[in-house]
This record gives sequence, C-alpha cells and structure tokens, in this order.
Amino acid sequence: MDLDMVHGKSPALRKALRFLENRANAEIESGESSGIPFSALAREAGVSTTTLWKARRILSADHPSGTAGSDYASRSSPSQPRLWLQTASSIQKDIITGLYQTGAMLPSHKELQSRYGVSFRTLKKALSLLLDRNLLRRRHKGYIVTLAGEKTATGGDIVVLLPRLPNGLINWVLKGEELFHLLESMCARSGIALRTEFYDLSADSIRLDPHVLTRKSESWATRGYVVFHSHHEASLSNILQRISVFEKPTVVVSHRRDKRLLALKSKRFPLFLFPVGANRKPAETVARYLLGKGHRTVGYFSAFHKSPWSRLRYEGLRRMYAAAALTDGVRPFTLERVMKTEYVFFQEEGMQRCRGADLVSFYERWKKDIPYALSVQCDRTVHELVWKTIAYGEIAVQLQPFFKRADTDPSITAWVMANDLLAGMAIDYFASRSRARKPRPHLVSFDDTSLSVNHRITSFNFNFSAMASSIITTLLRPDIMQAHYRSGYVEIDGYLVER
Repeated sequence: MDLDMVHGKSPALRKALRFLENRANAEIESGESSGIPFSALAREAGVSTTTLWKARRILSADHPSGTAGSDYASRSSPSQPRLWLQTASSIQKDIITGLYQTGAMLPSHKELQSRYGVSFRTLKKALSLLLDRNLLRRRHKGYIVTLAGEKTATGGDIVVLLPRLPNGLINWVLKGEELFHLLESMCARSGIALRTEFYDLSADSIRLDPHVLTRKSESWATRGYVVFHSHHEASLSNILQRISVFEKPTVVVSHRRDKRLLALKSKRFPLFLFPVGANRKPAETVARYLLGKGHRTVGYFSAFHKSPWSRLRYEGLRRMYAAAALTDGVRPFTLERVMKTEYVFFQEEGMQRCRGADLVSFYERWKKDIPYALSVQCDRTVHELVWKTIAYGEIAVQLQPFFKRADTDPSITAWVMANDLLAGMAIDYFASRSRARKPRPHLVSFDDTSLSVNHRITSFNFNFSAMASSIITTLLRPDIMQAHYRSGYVEIDGYLVER
C-alpha cells in the first residue's frame, strides 16, 4: 500500500496503517505470527478498534488475497518475502555497498523502477521501509541517502587500531591511508569521534600500549573497533581476543583474504572482514574488458608477486582467459618480492651503486648551515627521496628486462600492471624507446590514482569511499550488515575507469 496516497485521511488512520505495515514486516522477517486479538492490537497501536478495522480494509483492498494485521503478515512465507520487501532489501544492499553514496540523491522513481523491475507502488512501499530504517530521508520530491543511523546514533567514538613498525612509522595495509582519511571524514559528518591507537609489530609478536583495550579505559560510548592489519595471523588473533570481551562490532581491514580470521565471530561479538584488493573480481573485470577489446594475449607485470593481492590479480586474469579457451592468454612478468625493502637498493651494494651514502653525507653537512625550520622540512624531502624515489627507481631498473621482452613479442597487445606505480614505470619505458618503434600496447592498471588520470591509463577503482561508508554502517548498524553478510566477509565492488 502506498501510504503517501492516504495523506488526506485522519492522523489516527495513518497511524493505524503504519502500525499494521510495520507489524507485518516484523513478523515476516522473524518468521513468526503473534495471533494477538484485534482489540489488543488496537490498544498497542494507540487507536480505536474501528480505526484499526478501517486500516485493515484499506490494506486488504491493496492485497485482496488476505487480511491486515497479524493475518496480513502471515500470508507471506519467510522463504518467499513480498516483492516490495525484496526490493527494499536490494536497495538497502546497494546503499551499504556504495552504489548510492551517502549524502547523494537516489535516482528518480522511473530509473529505480527500471533498475529493480518493479511497479511504482511496490517501489514506494520499499522506500517507505527504508525511511523507517533511517537509511533514507525525504528531500523535495526525492530521497537522499543517509549515513546509517546518523539521525539516532550521534556521539561516542570509534577506535581505530593501526600497526606501528619499530621505526615508529605506520605499516599501512594496501591503500590503507586513503581509507583511514575517508573514515575520518565520515565520522566527522556523523558526529562520532575517531580515536586512534597503535599496536607495535616486531618480528613475531605485537605489543599494545598499556592503556589500550583494558576494561577500565573502555567506555560505554565506544561504538566499535576498526583494526588495520598487515602482519601475520597470530598477531591479529591476539588483538581480536582482547577486543572480544567488550562485545562491540569490530571490522578487520586486511590485504589477506583468509576467512579463518573470522573464527572469533559470535552473536555477542559481531566481526567483519573487509579485504583490501584481496580478491579476483577486479582482475576478472579487467579481463572481461580486455577480451571485449579483442586482446587475446596480455602480459601481467608485478614487482611484488609474493604478496597475496598480486597473485589473486594474476589468477583472476588467468581464470577469465582460460574460460575463453585462451589458456596461454596471460603471460607473467613478475618479481618474487613482498615489499620494496627486499630490493637491492636497501642492501649495501645498492647504496653503493647509487652513491646513497655520499648523498646522505653531503646533506648532513649542508643542513648544519641552514635554519632549523628549513632543515625539518628538508628532512622529510630527503627521506622521501632516499626511501621512496630511489627505491622505486631500483624497482624500475629490475623491470626493464621484462618490459623489453614483452615489447618485442608481437602477440602481446596489452599490458596489465599490478598497480599504478608500475604503470608509471611502463610509461617512462615507452617514452625512452625509439619513436620509430610500434605504438605502445594497451595499458591497464589498478588503483585509479592521479597518475592514471594524468597519463590517461584505464585503471580499476576499488571504491574506497563505498568501503568507508560500509565500515561505518557496520559499526553503527551491525544488524543491517549481518542481514546481508552472515559470514562476516564483506567484498565491496569496484569499477573500471576507461580512459
């Protein structure tokens, strides 16, 4: 029943209609029928029996195969929910997975009807339910997507646990810094504080600061925890066991796909795993795109192929090409490393080769003669130069033989780079070769950073904005997330940006 169509009725009748609809929804979702007498229902609704009967007749006219109230609810089997409930569930999932961004307007009724294949009346009933759940709010003639619970769940804080290395730097998970800043922004908009704590990583253990995660310091106002994890499973299990005593919703953000991380999940301890780039779907999307463009043989380039995320991207590409009967359609050009510190630059011969010691020695002498405030800024720049720019240059040097080999193979018509960093190195390689050579291969990458925008590289966007929104929804409304992700494993769909 489209409740907006009875606005001309009395407030009591509208109240009765809303009561019967909500009661029906609750009984369908629980799978139970109360069998309460109609007079008792009227008292519970706060209206007269006559008014409740009128509401029942209106709803019965809309659903002539049954009645309203508890009988109206019992007509639908829990295993076969009504179409408008299915539609509400689909829209709700699209909201929490970021298809409809927080603060944005929903598409028009006509577009929604087309997308979900339902009538106007069914759509209006589904939207009415989402209004009740505070996932939408009215704006002019449309609906705006709200941060889950923002009307009722302001205040309190979310605790973010970040891994800290012995040198004091944060050991971010893949793209974790970007995700953290998005969480900060969304928490600020919803009136929730973001409290950051650290756990220290060593070779085989973790250490939490004494004031972190003790019952005395834990506040009732803490809404939940977000654990950024990039180390071994033993350390994560240690952290989760200590968090579980507070029985608060907890999210693990990790580049590991291992679902065993959810072993501590329970009804009292809602636990969810958000993998960052650790699945095959992005690579499968890229593979479908390349196959559609007619690329029958592609090269996959990675400088960090010991990392799970790199292997999953290769496997996703290979699987899709094998399904297209192209078993040799993906050629690997990979270096078996996990991180940049494994490259030769970070060893003694690497420092000697690029005369890194001379550079550091000159800088130490030079900065004695400049103002202190300037030296602090220069320290940051030199750190960036030595530990990132030169290190990445060393990676580019080791990739050159791969680039040359792939470039001389005429069957390879597209290069798939493990991330935008390597795509930039490929661009530099193309710029350095003779102009008389053939046009460069089709270049596709992952991460969709500013580099891919500047060089017009087709790149996969992991949709971190949607992931941040889903994490906040998980902590504020774990019941909603549990309805869609009972296993606790949450994959957010990204999208390919073609350029």
